[in-house]
Amino acid sequence: MMDAGVEELIREMPEGRHANAGTIAFPLGFVLMRLLDAALG
Repeated sequence: MMDAGVEELIREMPEGRHANAGTIAFPLGFVLMRLLDAALG
């Protein structure tokens, strides 16, 4: 479900052998940035 949205944001993401790694890393990075913003901001 989220896969389609992420692939629309970053066009090259579904290409290559490790396409799912980018789809998983995208929301993890977003959550990490939100946590850092709350902790440091």
